Amino acid sequence: MAEMMSFLGLASRSYFRQHILSPLIKNQFITPTQTDKPNSSKQKYRLTPQGKVISDKLKRSNNTKP
Repeated sequence: MAEMMSFLGLASRSYFRQHILSPLIKNQFITPTQTDKPNSSKQKYRLTPQGKVISDKLKRSNNTKP
């Protein structure tokens, strides 16, 4: 989570969880790797197939901008 927060330039864990992480999980764009331990310090997240489609679309749209 710290890596994602750093990438986005965010410092507040509660804001990140409530406004970024939870909606991504709820809408099935990402999924936790350790579903039985949601608060684990070793928790990581991976893109779902749906998240991969969105990621690919964003990458393509960024590559076509002048």
